Amino acid sequence: VVGKGSHNNFLSNVVDNIKKNNEVVASNPRALFNNIIHINKLSEFIFFLLTEKIKGFHVTNVGSAEPITINKVLKIIFSKLVKEGKFRYITSKNKPFLISLKKAKQLGFSPETVTQSINNYLKEII
Repeated sequence: VVGKGSHNNFLSNVVDNIKKNNEVVASNPRALFNNIIHINKLSEFIFFLLTEKIKGFHVTNVGSAEPITINKVLKIIFSKLVKEGKFRYITSKNKPFLISLKKAKQLGFSPETVTQSINNYLKEII
C-alpha cells in the first residue's frame, strides 16, 4: 500500500533511498510487478464492499492491473524524482510473483494500472 507517509515497502523504500541520494538495490529486473495499490484505491474498494453489503466471508488480494517489469518501475520513479540516480541489481534467491486480482474483480474491484498507481503515489510526494 502506497500513499503519502507510506513506508516499509519496496516502492516507499526506493523513493526514500532516492531522496537520500542512496543507492537503490533491486533484484529480478525483468520480473513483472503488480504488488502496489494506492491507499485511495484501497479505501474506495473497502467503501464499496461495505456499502454493497456483500454477504459472506471473502478473502481476496488487491494490487494493480497491467504488470510492468521491475526495471520499468525503477525507470518511472527515477525519471520523476531525479535525472540520474544510483541503482544496481543483485541476484536474489527470492522468486518474483504477481498478485492475482481475479477474486477482487469478482467482488467488484476496478484496479488502476501499475503505472497509474506509481504516478498517483509520486504526485503526492513530489
